[in-house]
Amino acid sequence: MSRRLYPILALWPLLAILCGLASCTKEIDIRPRAEVQVAVSCVLANTDLQRLKLTYSKEMGRGHYFDEVEQATATLYEEGTAVGVFTKAGYGDWELHFRPTPGRHYRLEVEVPGRPTLRATTTMPSPVAVRRKRGRRSPTTRTFIQRQLSEPYWILCLHSSLKELPADPQRLPTLEQDPKVDLFKEIATDHRRVDQFNGVGELSKWDPDHQQAAIYQYYARIAPPREGEKGLPYEFVVQHAPVQASFVVFRAASVEYDRYLRSVLEKMQFYESEGDPSAWFDQTVVYSNIEHGLGIFGAYYQTAYYYHEALPI
Repeated sequence: MSRRLYPILALWPLLAILCGLASCTKEIDIRPRAEVQVAVSCVLANTDLQRLKLTYSKEMGRGHYFDEVEQATATLYEEGTAVGVFTKAGYGDWELHFRPTPGRHYRLEVEVPGRPTLRATTTMPSPVAVRRKRGRRSPTTRTFIQRQLSEPYWILCLHSSLKELPADPQRLPTLEQDPKVDLFKEIATDHRRVDQFNGVGELSKWDPDHQQAAIYQYYARIAPPREGEKGLPYEFVVQHAPVQASFVVFRAASVEYDRYLRSVLEKMQFYESEGDPSAWFDQTVVYSNIEHGLGIFGAYYQTAYYYHEALPI
């Protein structure tokens, strides 16, 4: 399996400024010409339908429209045995009806005419060992208990469109039933092992009784415990801005998905830094594990908890 990292260089704005200072009169395109490659995006999930996206790569600054890979044969293998071939479902989109099994190894092979076979491997993780705690109802604070922790996982919060109270409070809506969810831009947690890389440097502003939680952009990454660290189980909270209905989601991540998601968030943070000249020298990279191509083949096991402001916890 390839473990290449692909830098995206952005030196041309600085050189253009230097050219202007020297009274250059001819415009020159100095952006490096990158080889067009097949870009693969496939993250296995604990659902019955797996999705794959196949496009051709494009250099930064050359538009947001990506050409699709029109012809391809994409096969998924489980422990070395083929379990299905993806079928085309739309522009650049492919699908396969299959549910991965936690702990098993998977390999993706994509054959595109005239190009070498693209390959990557991953392992389907097990669910996060977290359970919801019953207690005080709050429009913003959700309490959980961390039972075990050995692998990294990610927390995200989604604004739910399912705002009508369920007829049976014991049968809450699932994330799969929600036709439209929106990712919260900020969430907060006081988890002991939260990764600080995407913190905003502020404490929670949504619940005066739980202001010890720090705020993070979009996701909160939970790192594995240090060697010899004890203290499990323990409680922690997850918070988001007040809404009528929401989901708190825990994603156990494969090694590949964990590295990919962190690198994407780091890249995003870098370019959101307004007025920082260092962006001209961007050397941050987005992780890729696709042999003979670009992109990600990973996996996550997702657990989602539904909350409604009118329902007791």
